[in-house]
Amino acid sequence: MDWQTLLITVFVYIIEQYKTQLWPFCQRMSNNNNPQFSDEELLAIFIYGVIKKHKEPLLCHSILAAHLSK
Repeated sequence: MDWQTLLITVFVYIIEQYKTQLWPFCQRMSNNNNPQFSDEELLAIFIYGVIKKHKEPLLCHSILAAHLSK
């Protein structure tokens, strides 16, 4: 599976889980009421990074930014 398909699969799964089960347990801890990305996007990026064996959030973000900037 290529990285785009994996990322989309993770994102769709996170959206489904967030809307049905996760939303009561997730709370944005920021005073930013107009974020550039959703909670679902953030969770998908982190889970994608964990799947790729990167557990540091900043490293997950860096890897994804490198992929998406191509």
